[in-house]
Formats: sequence, C-alpha cells, structure tokens
Amino acid sequence: MPGLETYHGRDIYLTEALTLEAITAVEQAVEDKRPFYLYMSHYAVHAPWEKDERFYQDYLDAGPEPFEATLASMIEGMDKSLGDLMAALDRLGITDNTIVLFSMVKPIIRRIGR
Repeated sequence: MPGLETYHGRDIYLTEALTLEAITAVEQAVEDKRPFYLYMSHYAVHAPWEKDERFYQDYLDAGPEPFEATLASMIEGMDKSLGDLMAALDRLGITDNTIVLFSMVKPIIRRIGR
C-alpha cells in the first residue's frame, strides 16, 4: 500500500496501520495548532475477506464458521480503530471541538459454494 512502507514486512493488520497513521496526522495538526480534516476510510469490512488475527481466534472459539469469524474479526478491528481515534482526540484535549461523522454501507457478502 503506497504511503505505508513503514509497515511493510511487519505483522500488522491494514486497519491498524491506517489508524496509527491517522492518529499521527491528527497529533501533528494539534502540535502545529492547525485545524484538520481527516477522512478515514477503512478497507474493512469489504472483500477480500481477511481475518484480523488480533480477534479472529476468540470468534472462532465461540463457534461460528470460519467465514463468520473472519467477518466478525474485521468488524471488531474497525471498531477498535474508531475507539483508538476517539481516545486520541480525548488525550489531545480536542474532543469537544471536533466533529466526528461515522457512516457505514452494509457490505454485500457473497460466498461461492455455500
């Protein structure tokens, strides 16, 4: 992924890498005392369906099929990302002066041979 070379070869999920970069950008804007606009577009939850290893095993252990556990792990990864971004706003003391909009399109999930 262009711009994310720092993470190449590391064991890190794309959602987490994007979140770290977004937080860094917000921190820099606050340090520079500049207003900012952050458009955070997650690749999860869309195909290709790739499990987020941080959460996958917990879901798999709970009993769903591997595909459902993969989907759930992707959703939890995105949820953690949003929580981490909101925590950064709190830590930086800018939550009350920041507008956050969240929108999600329900993905069309197609599995061949199911």
